[in-house]
Amino acid sequence: MAKQSSLIKDILTLFTGNAIAFLAPVMLYPVLSRMFTPGDYAVFGLYSSIFAFLEIASAGRYDFAIVMPKQGDDGINIIAGGFFISVIYSVFILVLAIFLKDFVALKLNNVDLAKWLIWLPVGLLFISISKLCNAWLIRAKKFKSASINKASQKIAEGSAQMTFGFLVVGNGLVLGDIAGRLFNALFSIHQAIKYGLDKSKVEINSIKFNLRNYVEFPKFGILPAMLNALGGMLPVFIISMYYSVDESGNFNFSRILLSAPFALIATGISQVLMQQVSEKKNENEPILNEVYSLALKLLVISTIGTIIVYLFGPVLFEFVFGAKWRIAGEYTSILILSTSISLVVSPFSILLVVLGKIKWVSYWQVFYFAFVSSLWLLKSVDIFYFLTAIVAIDLVSYLLYGAVIIKAVHDYNKALAKTHV
Repeated sequence: MAKQSSLIKDILTLFTGNAIAFLAPVMLYPVLSRMFTPGDYAVFGLYSSIFAFLEIASAGRYDFAIVMPKQGDDGINIIAGGFFISVIYSVFILVLAIFLKDFVALKLNNVDLAKWLIWLPVGLLFISISKLCNAWLIRAKKFKSASINKASQKIAEGSAQMTFGFLVVGNGLVLGDIAGRLFNALFSIHQAIKYGLDKSKVEINSIKFNLRNYVEFPKFGILPAMLNALGGMLPVFIISMYYSVDESGNFNFSRILLSAPFALIATGISQVLMQQVSEKKNENEPILNEVYSLALKLLVISTIGTIIVYLFGPVLFEFVFGAKWRIAGEYTSILILSTSISLVVSPFSILLVVLGKIKWVSYWQVFYFAFVSSLWLLKSVDIFYFLTAIVAIDLVSYLLYGAVIIKAVHDYNKALAKTHV
């Protein structure tokens, strides 16, 4: 019971920082929504979707491995290896962006996107540093510091977006996003060094050994995760290609707002679960009760949120963000169902990684991508039918994912029970 209380306490610690990270930009949205147009959000939505896709491979997925080794020096050398991979990856993306930016923008039916794609490698390097350093803080059980990092990024991002908006400097949404990631990278480095990240412990041979030892993370994690992310991005791309700029902008505005509470809750839970379950696994302890208890709490939270947004979404959007965003509220009242099911299931996907079921994650991610790809067939339908199709696909997919996670946890507990007989 004490350990379950510790789990909830650690989650609440991260939740507090994530709550600030959520509330800070949300408080600015009524201002930002009046400074930027649906066209600005159309560009930003495409940019952030491409970024989210590319970000998956930015550190070779080795940020997930940092909490795994028993020795702290191994964790430090995984960070060093992950950073080296990030630099090479960012240079590679820079070359692609230089040669393909105009082609990509033309294909996505948004020529304004081209000039912003060149910034992708910069943001990717910043987020790699942040991920690696924050994983170190989670390993060190410095959940409060990790929480502060997340809050600082969103506060810096929102402030920068508002500043660039006032100055009318390009697309302030994109520039603000980059500024927030830079601040977060610098602050994360400071925090990690403060809590034991010592560069003098870095050794070439140790880097090579640990990258080989945890090669399953890039080997089985990158491609399926990118397919999964691409599945999540496909609606953004399809709407950009099949519908108007205003419809695309309203969809992206809705998507950004819905992703905020998801990041608020899901990210913190995943980080703590990975550290806590890794520890329990090393000590051969069961995890089933904690998982069910946490899932029930998430189900209650998501149900309440879904009812409120479904009933009052359009009215709330018009009142808070301005009349031009009412249609985004109508989109949100539909899409909230997708966010809710994802909120309940996604945080627990990290259990499959910790329990050695990375291939299970990969299989589901490939399935999800294939299922979402069916949206390409809906070229001429009304956008509200298109949004309903997105929801239907997510409901089926995440219910299946939840069943897979439950099976993995039950299998682990059964195997543990046999060893104690």
